[in-house]
Amino acid sequence: MGLRHNITTALTHNLIAAGDNITASNVNVANVHASSTVKVDIFINNSTNNYYIIKNVELPAGAALNVDIPKKFDSSSSKDSLRIKLDSAIPVDVIIN
Repeated sequence: MGLRHNITTALTHNLIAAGDNITASNVNVANVHASSTVKVDIFINNSTNNYYIIKNVELPAGAALNVDIPKKFDSSSSKDSLRIKLDSAIPVDVIIN
């Protein structure tokens, strides 16, 4: 089983932090709210720039999205972080494999 996160705020969250040295191939994001849509950004940050994998993707209530992570993603020592940002405090569950 991969990494799991419950995201409940519109803040930017590290899914995999630089230095975690974790290999991942995809991210599954599920909107667990009963009635509200949320917009989702998933991106790689190299401490200077953001590189978006998806940006402003609307995820309806009860829907899920599976996103492939680029093979060049490198979370070893102070390199890349994989991050998520929501446009509102609509809860989502995240599983990383």
